[in-house]
Amino acid sequence: MRLSLYPAETLLAVPAPPDEAVRGVAVLHSLAREIAATAAQLQADRAALAAIAAESVEAARQLDADITTQRSLAAALDQQIATMRQSAQADEGVALEAERAAADDAAHAADLRAALARLAADRARAEAEARAKTRALAEHHAGAALSQARQREALLAHPAGPGLGAAQGHLIAPVSGAVIGHFGAPGEAGPAEGITFRAPPEARVLSPCQGKVAFAGPFRSYGVVVIVDCGGGYDFVLAGLARLASAVGERVRAGDPVGAMAAWASRDDEKAPLLYVELRHHGQAIDPLPWLQAKG
Repeated sequence: MRLSLYPAETLLAVPAPPDEAVRGVAVLHSLAREIAATAAQLQADRAALAAIAAESVEAARQLDADITTQRSLAAALDQQIATMRQSAQADEGVALEAERAAADDAAHAADLRAALARLAADRARAEAEARAKTRALAEHHAGAALSQARQREALLAHPAGPGLGAAQGHLIAPVSGAVIGHFGAPGEAGPAEGITFRAPPEARVLSPCQGKVAFAGPFRSYGVVVIVDCGGGYDFVLAGLARLASAVGERVRAGDPVGAMAAWASRDDEKAPLLYVELRHHGQAIDPLPWLQAKG
């Protein structure tokens, strides 16, 4: 303590030769300068550390505020997404109700041609009503109601499928089996407007195209019928099923099962389940056989 306060005087008080005392004083002065410089650097470092600590505290406070803001924004976004999903589901429900109503109307048609005509007419009427409602709301600047009407119009106008285009010869046969009735073959009601497959027992019936199920249920003497709207004015009619694996409004891909055939009543081929298949373009029957990959 005394050396730190009075280095020279303390050394002079120590019994030692004068030259050693002088060297000791010089060394102590040099050490004192180094210690002073080190102390000044330590003070500067302490001040810098204090500034960094203060900045860290402020950064942590800002981070907490940002996290709170982010959570609030995320919650608002989740709520907005949920609202949009509810609105979309409501619009899809309205479109599905229109499709089911069209299918119910088609079930009362006299024949398949009339059933397809009713489906097309009901679909066109629903689209026209949706467009008219959108225009009426647009004139009154109805805001949210207008947005919902436009979405409903888009859903109703959305094509069921891509159409057949250049798919001739590339479509999946709806069932495995032999073709025993050909397009244009004479019959009691005139030339056949479709083809007939003799199907294996309980065979799955597949959709030949990508599209939407426009009708699914019993129809007249045809048994259980599935009509797949392929888009582009093309419809596949599959008649004679025993069970359904699809519902009206359901979107299907090519090869998706839409139903199944009955079991054989006996091993007699004459009593084998038969699948009747029509392909219509804008209501006009065309031979489906050239469009299918497998002919039996």
